[in-house]
Amino acid sequence: MLTKTDNKLIPNISMNSSITISILYIVGGTQAVDIYSRSMTNAKHKKVVRR
Repeated sequence: MLTKTDNKLIPNISMNSSITISILYIVGGTQAVDIYSRSMTNAKHKKVVRR
């Protein structure tokens, strides 16, 4: 499932948010999704990408 487009998933948050969330849920569970959704809210005001 993770191909050469994997590195583009994080910058293209608005386009691939559902894919990124599902990957985060598989990898990190609900905590990762919760942290991601918080960073999404912050990213609307500042353009900061965190891994």
